[in-house]
Amino acid sequence: LESGADHRLTSGWLNRAIQGQYPPGSTFKIITSLAGLRSGAIEPGESKVLCAGYYMVGNRRFPCHNRNGHGERDLVGAIRDSCNVFFYKYGLETGPALIAAEAHRFGFDHPTGIELPYEYATPHVASPEWKLANMKQRWVPGDTANTAIGQGDTLVTPLQVACFVASFARGETETKPTILHVPNRPAQHTAPIGLSPADYNAVLTGMEQCYQFGTGRLAKVDGLRGAAKSGTA
Repeated sequence: LESGADHRLTSGWLNRAIQGQYPPGSTFKIITSLAGLRSGAIEPGESKVLCAGYYMVGNRRFPCHNRNGHGERDLVGAIRDSCNVFFYKYGLETGPALIAAEAHRFGFDHPTGIELPYEYATPHVASPEWKLANMKQRWVPGDTANTAIGQGDTLVTPLQVACFVASFARGETETKPTILHVPNRPAQHTAPIGLSPADYNAVLTGMEQCYQFGTGRLAKVDGLRGAAKSGTA
């Protein structure tokens, strides 16, 4: 390397877990689910779509990853099969402000604080305010549809997503990761997730089915109960 070059910026030295910035992809559908459930836009067992392989937002066709369509899906089935159409529809009904606020609650707008140098310092969640301030453009419904499935301008690190899943599993909103062993460290506790048991279990059931026989089935370990959410991005 040339003298003075920043070793952290070369591909061999990039710590992708804390410095890589990626669209969360379909893992973000859990955030959209939580925002919809907490706002009342989604009701387990009642909120359904008939997925034909695409969803129209204005005059633009937004595809599902299953181009032949999933047929009818409720929340559990949409999580299990990662149905884009369900999350387009209910993301739009929930609205971008509530989706962004939910992502903020789970720490997607700030570093995790792990005890490692050079963690990416300014992660962000796409929102009308962010787009106007940073891109000088107004928000359109297609932005909401993209954001609801984890595409668009939201960028997160892999560690942020791991912390989000740990928080959801615990029924709370934030997890601070650590690489330090501290004897008798007290258990972490942060704000409760804010869902009724029925709503929480609907999301969890979708994630369990995703792991058992849905889009996350390749992660399944025989004899081990698990829950997952796939994310192609």
